[in-house]
Amino acid sequence: MKKLLLLSAVILFCTSCAKSDPISKLPELYSGDITCIATVQALSRPACDYTVAFSRSGDMDTVELLAPESIAGIKATVEQGSAGISYEGKYLETLLPYYWGASPVDALSAIFDSMAAGAPQWQNTQGDSVTCEYRIYSDNADIRQRVELDKETLALKSAQVELDGALIMLIELQSVQLYAN
Repeated sequence: MKKLLLLSAVILFCTSCAKSDPISKLPELYSGDITCIATVQALSRPACDYTVAFSRSGDMDTVELLAPESIAGIKATVEQGSAGISYEGKYLETLLPYYWGASPVDALSAIFDSMAAGAPQWQNTQGDSVTCEYRIYSDNADIRQRVELDKETLALKSAQVELDGALIMLIELQSVQLYAN
């Protein structure tokens, strides 16, 4: 009888821990509409800093480049594996880099897709932040997305994108708004 009670207590404890895991809420939070402003530091050669306004509404992602000034105003619509760019009323379908999520234009789309898809490969809570890692394997490439979230709100604070072990992008979010479906 004692063993049965002990087993019941362990199961109850484990079930309550699983329910209180805030990371389990990420797919629900990040599967709706999203808007954010982010600074993206592309570590390519030459390195360049961008400021982007990102918006996800339904199945459509839109990115507008706000900085640098020389390309401010360029907008892109993003779908996995392709994008279209519009500027001054003209629209051009274009190709992104070969790997999904490896450019400043599609990085946020890929990160939000990963967060909406399910549990991260690993997570770590430290202070007021939770760090999670997601991986995309595509055409013999290993893309690693490491995201830092606010522990209380689960709002994305920053992200790093690696391609085959090399850091290629740093992303700092200035604002994030999530809209539930």
